[in-house]
Amino acid sequence: MATTSIDPFARQRELLDEWLDVRAEINRLQARAATLLAQRVEVMDADVATAPMHREAIRRSMVAEYSAAGRMAKGAVEQAFSDARALRDVREILRAAGPLIQARSGGTATEGAVRGGSTGVRRDRSPGPNSGSRAAARRGARAADSGRAAPRGDRSAGGERAGARR
Repeated sequence: MATTSIDPFARQRELLDEWLDVRAEINRLQARAATLLAQRVEVMDADVATAPMHREAIRRSMVAEYSAAGRMAKGAVEQAFSDARALRDVREILRAAGPLIQARSGGTATEGAVRGGSTGVRRDRSPGPNSGSRAAARRGARAADSGRAAPRGDRSAGGERAGARR
């Protein structure tokens, strides 16, 4: 009887490698799904712009459509849309902060741009369609790139909004 020397761990490594390949593919598909949901949120935002009074009905309809099509619970679909919107906003913030990150790593950023609070993004606002996080991030990145403080729209418009008190 001839015996061959077979690595006893070869099959385990093969299974592990295949499992890692499957996990990588799942991650790619989940990233693609999040991108598609973020694009759908943008379409919803355009629909809401044409009929702002029906914002909630448009959102509920979108959630119900995806919930039924995906055979998923309503709460899971709502969370997926919320996550997709948040990821979209994070990507936009990172894109806007790119010049500051490069300047800081290259050593060319000014002290005012590197100090905290120069991004112009308000941390006390809850995320949502009217939070202005992307616009604030863009303003902050431009301001940081130029070395000046970011404009605070909420403070400068305060005088215009203030009414007479009785």
